[in-house]
Amino acid sequence: MKLLYFLTLFPTLVFGQNIKLICEENSLIDYVDDKFIKLDVSNQIELQYTFNKELSFLNEAHHNLNYKYMGEDKVSYHFRIETDFSFNTLILYKNIYRYERNIFYPRSTSVKKTFFGSCYKLDNLLAINTI
Repeated sequence: MKLLYFLTLFPTLVFGQNIKLICEENSLIDYVDDKFIKLDVSNQIELQYTFNKELSFLNEAHHNLNYKYMGEDKVSYHFRIETDFSFNTLILYKNIYRYERNIFYPRSTSVKKTFFGSCYKLDNLLAINTI
């Protein structure tokens, strides 16, 4: 019974053909300065993501970036984008509406910063909620 109650509190995110998420970055780890930073409300950035399964990319409207769909595992979906300055990965978790965005140094596997956020709104027409 407790498990059923727990699963009801944390709906599962499943991708259909298209999905829209609105997420809010609320903290980060800065590996350059070796510190954790909790963003206050005035510094938080609202990000809108639209996933198109046919084209296999996730668009981030705030920066107009297209992340390539790299696949999924049991707990998350994985996306990646390369720019001239860095490459970024975006992980969307299936069981909770959270994500993390990693910024790497150019041509390196060393992470510069990791941003954490909560996805607080789903467009139910484009998102499939399994509960």
